[in-house]
Amino acid sequence: MTRFAIAAIAAILIAACAEHPPIAGSTAPSLPRLIQQIVTADYEADRRALDRLYREADAFLGDPAVESRVRYWKGFAKWRRAINGANETIAPNDLAADAEIAAGEMRRAGDLDPAFPDARIGEMQCLGLVLFFERTRAGNDPRMSRLWALMADLRKTAADNPRFVWAWGMAYFNVPPDKGGGAENVIPAYLKALEKTRGAAGAPTSPLDPTWGEAELNVNLAYSYLNQPSPDLVLAKKYVDEAVRLVPNWHYARDILRPQIDAAARKGAIYQK
Repeated sequence: MTRFAIAAIAAILIAACAEHPPIAGSTAPSLPRLIQQIVTADYEADRRALDRLYREADAFLGDPAVESRVRYWKGFAKWRRAINGANETIAPNDLAADAEIAAGEMRRAGDLDPAFPDARIGEMQCLGLVLFFERTRAGNDPRMSRLWALMADLRKTAADNPRFVWAWGMAYFNVPPDKGGGAENVIPAYLKALEKTRGAAGAPTSPLDPTWGEAELNVNLAYSYLNQPSPDLVLAKKYVDEAVRLVPNWHYARDILRPQIDAAARKGAIYQK
C-alpha cells in the first residue's frame, strides 16, 4: 500500500471513530478499530483472536446503515480463520465449518447491499473453500452452482476489482491454459490488478470497506512464480519481499512462503554446482 493510501486510511479511521461506536459488548471502541483488529489477526494467523472478533462484531449489528459491512467483516474473520488453519494441522471439517459460516455472512452482506461487490467476492471464495475442504461432497452440491453463478456475475461486474482477481487467480492457477487458467493467464491478471491498487486510485472512500489486496497480490505472484512449470525464483523472491515490506507481521508471507522460496533457491544452487 502506498504512503498516500496509508495516510488516507488513517485520516478516515480517525474521523469515523465517533460515528460508529459499539452498540454493546465489544472491546473495540469503534467499528473501524474492530476492522483493524480483524485484519491484524488475519496477518498474524491468530485464529483464536479471529474467532473472538467474529463474536465481538455482533455488538455493532442493529444499525441498517452499517450492517452490510459488519456482516462482511464477521465473514472475513471466519474466512481468514479457515485460510490460516489450512497451514496448520486442523481437521478439514473444522475448516469447512468456518468457511461455511463465512459464506453465509458474506451472502447476508450482499443481500443487504447488492451494490457491494466485495461481499459476493468473499462468498464466492468461501464457497470454494467449503467445497475444497469437503471434496467428497463437491460433485452435485448446490453450493457449486452458486459458486459458478457468482463467478460469472463477478467477471462481468467486478473484473477490475483487485480482490476478485486475487480470488479468481487462486481458483484458476491449476486450470489448463486453454481454459483460461494456468500461470500464463493468472500472472498477467495479477500484475494488472496490482497496478490498480497503487496510487490515489487505490485510496479508500470509507473506513468500513475492504482495502486489502496489494500485499495479497504480491504473495500470489510470489507463489505463482515459485510454482509455475518453470519456476522463476528471482521474481518469486522479489514479490514475497515486497509483501513482507508492506505487511511485516504477515506470518504466511514471512514464515512460510519466503522460506519455501529460499529453500528452492538453495536446492537449485546445489543442482547447478
